[in-house]
Amino acid sequence: MKTRITSAALCGVRSAFRRIFISSLGAVALLLPSVGHAQQTWTFDPTFQRTPLRVTSESASGVKVLSSGKVLTYTINGGLMSGANGQRIGALVRIDPNTGAIDPTWNPDPTLTGYGFLGVAEAPDGKIYYSTTLTGDVVFSATDPAVNRLIRLNTDGTRDTSFNSPIFAFVARFLGVQPDGKIIVCSGGVNLQGVPQAGSILETVRLNTDGTLDTTFQSPNFQVFATDPPPSVANPYSGVGVFGNPVIDATTGKIYFCGTFKFVNGQARKSIVRCNADGTLDSSFVPTGLIGGSTQLIARAMVLQAGGKVVLGGTRLRTAAGGATGYGLLRFNTDGTLDSTFTLVPTTNSSGTALVPGYTGPRDIHALPGGKIGSHPDPDVAREVTLPEPFVPDGKLTFSKLDAVFKSGNATRDDIPSHLIVGPDIRPEVADMYAHMCPAGVYERDGERLVGSPANCIDCKATDVIGPRWTPREGGSGPKYRQM
Repeated sequence: MKTRITSAALCGVRSAFRRIFISSLGAVALLLPSVGHAQQTWTFDPTFQRTPLRVTSESASGVKVLSSGKVLTYTINGGLMSGANGQRIGALVRIDPNTGAIDPTWNPDPTLTGYGFLGVAEAPDGKIYYSTTLTGDVVFSATDPAVNRLIRLNTDGTRDTSFNSPIFAFVARFLGVQPDGKIIVCSGGVNLQGVPQAGSILETVRLNTDGTLDTTFQSPNFQVFATDPPPSVANPYSGVGVFGNPVIDATTGKIYFCGTFKFVNGQARKSIVRCNADGTLDSSFVPTGLIGGSTQLIARAMVLQAGGKVVLGGTRLRTAAGGATGYGLLRFNTDGTLDSTFTLVPTTNSSGTALVPGYTGPRDIHALPGGKIGSHPDPDVAREVTLPEPFVPDGKLTFSKLDAVFKSGNATRDDIPSHLIVGPDIRPEVADMYAHMCPAGVYERDGERLVGSPANCIDCKATDVIGPRWTPREGGSGPKYRQM
C-alpha cells in the first residue's frame, strides 16, 4: 500500500539509504521509496517492526538518526513513553534501524523526565545531549523554583557525570553541537514553569565540553523591537529566542539562527541571522527580500548547502514580492539576499489562506543526497477537504460535551486555580483543534487567544501530548466524581 507522509510529526532522514523514519502518536515506522517514484511516493517497509510505544497521554514526536545508525525517538512536549506490555522506557528511546525493536543496550538515566519542550543533540563522540528537568526538580506550582539542566548521556544511556551545566530558567528546546564539541544552547521564552532563580540562564549561550559557560561567546539578543533588552530573571519574556536548531558552518565556524525575531542586537534581522564564531553579528549577511513592516515570520529549520547558500523552512514565510502569500521554503545567498533561482512553492493563496487546511509549512527540513531538501510533502499538491457532517448527540448513548461533564458528576469547585499552562504563542487554527479535541469543553477561542475553564476539566489529558501542559491540581487531587 502506498502512503503519503502526512501523519508524521517529525522525520529523521537516513540519507545514504534513502529511508525515512516517521513517528506518530502510537509508533515509529520506516518508509521506503517506491521504484520509479522515489521523490513522490513511499511505502511502509514490511521488514521494519513499528516500534510499540503505548499511547495514553504520551507520544513520540521526534526522531533522530544517530551516527551509529541507530534511531533515537523522543518527545518534544509530553511525558515519559511506555513500551510493549506497559514497560516504562523513559523519555528517550533508542531503536534498531533495521528491525524497529527497542535497543536493550540503551538504559536512560532514571532521573530523566519528559517535561517541557526538549532539546536533543548528538556529540561528535556519539554521546547525547538532552535538555530536561530532572526528577526532584519538577515544578508542581507556579511558585516552585524553575530548575532546568542540560545533561549528557553516555552511549549506553547512563548519565555522564563529568558534564555539569549551569541552571537554565527554561528547558532549552533547540541545541547545536559544534565540530569541536562545544554546545550552543538556545533561548526560548515560551515554556516557563516555576520561578526563575537568580543567576539562571535565559539567553542563548555556548557551553564548553565540561558544561561550563564559554566566556568567549557573546550571547545574541533576539528581539521583537530594536530597543528590547536582553531577557533577565526580572523580565524573562523579553527575549524572543529562536525557534529551530542552530546550524554551524564547519568551515568558517559561523552560526545560523532562525526563529520569530525581527531584530538581533538592535539590527534588523527578520527570522534568520548569521553570527560570527564568537556570537557577534555577522554584518556581511543581511536578509533582504522578505516582507517588511510588523509582519512576523515563523522560521523553524535551516539547511546549509554546498557553496554557502542556506535554505530556510517554516510557516508563514513571506517575501516582499509575494505579499500575503506564504511559502514553506526560502533560500538565501551568502550575503543574505533571496536566491531568485530557487523555485518558491506557496503554502497559502494570495490572501494568506492555507492551500491545505491546517498546513502552512514545515517545522523540520533535512538535507538529502544531491542537494535536495526533505520536508513534509503536502505542499506539493493542494487538496480539497470536505468537512464531516455535524455531530448531533442522541441524548441516550451520545451526549454533548457539557452534558457529558454534568453526567460525570465532576464536583470541582468553580474557583479552582488553573492547573493548565497555556502558552502565549498558540496559533488560531491550533487553538480550534484543542477546543475540538477536549471532551469537556475546557478550551475556547477568545479572539486570537486560547482560554480555558479549568473547573470543567475531567483530567483526561487528551490535549496534553501536543498542547497546553497539564499539572497536578492543588494538593495533587483530581476532580471528585459523584457518578463515576
